[in-house]
Amino acid sequence: MNKKVAATLAGAGAVAVAGTFALAGAAAPSQAAASTQQAAHPRTVTVYLRGGTGTALNLSGKPGGIGDLTILNQPAYARSGGGNRIGSGVVTIISVSKTQAQLHADLILPGGTIDVAGVEQQSNPFTLAVTGGTGTYQGARGEVTVKLLPGSAQANPAALTVYLDS
Repeated sequence: MNKKVAATLAGAGAVAVAGTFALAGAAAPSQAAASTQQAAHPRTVTVYLRGGTGTALNLSGKPGGIGDLTILNQPAYARSGGGNRIGSGVVTIISVSKTQAQLHADLILPGGTIDVAGVEQQSNPFTLAVTGGTGTYQGARGEVTVKLLPGSAQANPAALTVYLDS
């Protein structure tokens, strides 16, 4: 895991730092890429995560070492600027190498949950798989694009665009 990611994971104590998926970088996907995603996946949900709490466990004995664990609980909003909270994101991040982290997240939203998992490869934005859901999202499949947004490291703002196959 690179030094920026390791530092982020190591600092996740008080607030949800480390990534709701947090990684350095900032290029947005192009409009053409977003249109292609929406055409391939007919149902789209966008959620903004910001703030919350986090716990980092340094299991390897060194910052950013393999096996280190971060657990986050972040409020979810329908708009990037906040407003009314619509749910939350619960994220588990495990360092699997110097350049990769395994992520598992549950987006708890009105009407049900969306389960997301995958391996992040140090890019922003990055894509994970939608592996299931409950309630109105029962049997969900598709993918989610995660983009770290500008803002304080403690607030750790991120936009998650979930592209569902049905």
